[in-house]
Amino acid sequence: QPFETVATSFVQALGPALAKADVMMCGQPLYWCRFLFKLNKPCLMYAGLPVMWTVREEDQASWAEEFMQLLTGNQHVVLAESVFMAREVHWQFGVRVPVMRIL
Repeated sequence: QPFETVATSFVQALGPALAKADVMMCGQPLYWCRFLFKLNKPCLMYAGLPVMWTVREEDQASWAEEFMQLLTGNQHVVLAESVFMAREVHWQFGVRVPVMRIL
């Protein structure tokens, strides 16, 4: 289903449970973090898979635009799981992200 058709239901169902959270964290695939953005809270995103992982072809352009906005904005933070992933984000979007390896 298109993202917008399910995002509203997601916010209605989980929004009240997350209302007290100051910050949210989201992992992979990053595309699914879009649900959390609708809650208008800062989000720490951990990139371990390519940014376009599981993104339907018809949604790729809008997701790339949205991801670029969050990379250059001041509300969200993206951390890469590896140097390779950080360089991939830099290659695709021209923005450097920090690397944090999980033990």
